[in-house]
Amino acid sequence: MDYDRPIDHDKDIHIDLDKTATQYVRFNGRFLDENLEVEDVIPVMIPAKLETTNCLQFKLVLLQSDLVPRDYVVGWGIFPLNNSDFGLNEGLFKVPLLFGNVDPRIDKFDKIEQTMMKDLDSWVANLYFEIEKVNLMDIKDDKKTKKLYYQPVSGMTAQE
Repeated sequence: MDYDRPIDHDKDIHIDLDKTATQYVRFNGRFLDENLEVEDVIPVMIPAKLETTNCLQFKLVLLQSDLVPRDYVVGWGIFPLNNSDFGLNEGLFKVPLLFGNVDPRIDKFDKIEQTMMKDLDSWVANLYFEIEKVNLMDIKDDKKTKKLYYQPVSGMTAQE
């Protein structure tokens, strides 16, 4: 890690490895509400040697409210970390979200496609996201707060 580079809080992103979910975003679900935009970063540590079973799982959750008695999953999707060369997938991706809670019987993308072809109502939406690999040499350490930061290559900006 390069301890001499200053941290730019406008451009550098804090690496919070305890974070497992995005910030809550309100979505009214009316006919004029076309997109649910979530501009957030979730850092993930991956094993040095990827296995074919390493995946990212996404869940769209309806949160508890006065009308909803408890949180429940309304949509889910899954994405492999491996590419066809058994390296880390990097770049921009799109994943279909299926209606309901996670179905452990779906273990291949083909089954997701078959589910959507059989019943289009099982498809909730598409999730667009980016995977960016951060090299250890690009991580900055704040000596005062002992927090880790990095400057993204893409168009993302600091979320703090």
